[in-house]
Amino acid sequence: MEQSFLGVLWQLTKDVWWLWLPVLLVWLIWELWKSFVRLHYLTNQKWTLLEIKMSRMIAKPPQAMEQVFAGMHGASGAGNLIDQYWKGMLPAWFSLEVASTGGEVKFFIRTPSFFKNMVSALMYAQYPQIEINEVADYVNDMPARLPDDEWNLYGGEYTFTKEDPYPIRTYKEFVIEDIQYETNKVDPLATFLELLGSIKKEERVWFQILIRPAKDDWKTKGEELVHKLIGKEVKKKKSGMESLFEMLSEMITGTAEQIGDMVIGTGVEPKKDEKPKKEEKEKSVESLMQHLSPGKKEVVAAVEKKMAKLGFQTGIRFVYLAKREVYSYANVAALSGSMKQFNTQNLNGFKGANSTSVDYVMKKRREFTLKRRAFDSYKARAFFYPPYVGKPIIMNIEELATVYHFPGEVAETPAMARIESKKSSPPSGLPVE
Repeated sequence: MEQSFLGVLWQLTKDVWWLWLPVLLVWLIWELWKSFVRLHYLTNQKWTLLEIKMSRMIAKPPQAMEQVFAGMHGASGAGNLIDQYWKGMLPAWFSLEVASTGGEVKFFIRTPSFFKNMVSALMYAQYPQIEINEVADYVNDMPARLPDDEWNLYGGEYTFTKEDPYPIRTYKEFVIEDIQYETNKVDPLATFLELLGSIKKEERVWFQILIRPAKDDWKTKGEELVHKLIGKEVKKKKSGMESLFEMLSEMITGTAEQIGDMVIGTGVEPKKDEKPKKEEKEKSVESLMQHLSPGKKEVVAAVEKKMAKLGFQTGIRFVYLAKREVYSYANVAALSGSMKQFNTQNLNGFKGANSTSVDYVMKKRREFTLKRRAFDSYKARAFFYPPYVGKPIIMNIEELATVYHFPGEVAETPAMARIESKKSSPPSGLPVE
């Protein structure tokens, strides 16, 4: 029976090839065209690496960095249909980076050259004391292909421990804001920067946060999560095909009922609407919240708070490089430990993913391949598009400002690149594209 069915299916496929083959060919040509123009756009994209040097007198909280990210979110457009499908234009993305070269710690932002002046203006508006310089890419100071006989490396990424709508522990839960004395502040970046400042001369630590403005549809998952937490029914969205079948079913049922009434005659009393009257209105979120425990109320409030701010698709990765004689996995463990500061048991946090460490089968060969891939993807800053495509998480501007901001005197890492004199104002006549 199965063979007969397959035979009939194959015969039907051959008989109607003129129907499905043109559609398949058009689809393939369209996909190839999109890949070609997008690859051309990515290949010809021009980039600028900005180094940010800060003064020791920075006393602004990370909230200032929130405003920078809010401005960068405006670069979310991908142009019109001609830009997208003829020029291959894609939504812009940025790379927020911290790099330590032998203990010398520097902050960078890598931006499409088109947005260089916009990013500089946003930074100067919030941090007039900083100094921004266009510099050569520090990754080019290393050999082009690693690991090799002299250098070893370890790479990895960070993802969330829970779903995207759950927030991490942000700077507002640390002791940073509204503190009179700088030395009394508790900045989560202090531990991270101390680690980067303590590595040896033959070691490197590169940390990278790639961001791309997210559309507001990510908040739909947050709303569904809130409804689930409070016990409200979540209505599953129907696909277009399901809606079509439902409409056809209702039409057939209605027609059948009309024919039945005609056959039985008009003397039969029509059916009463059996749908119950909605005497009880749907319970509101507020009324359902009253029955939650204090812990669940806190979670719901945190999720709603995260959804209230702009979000970015985010990829986080790091690379630890060292000469083979000084290579130490302890630095990798310490880096992972510094990321645990943002974790909470009831909400969200970071966990390692896609590391260069493997077990068992062909261990050396597989690790070598993963290390090459980690190094190359970091250099290319690739995460949202080829040659490396990862699975992004959604972080809002408050979360981003927590893991990437400019610390003041609270972070006393001696080797951090700083400027000794306070700038009175940003450069005059700074153009904004």
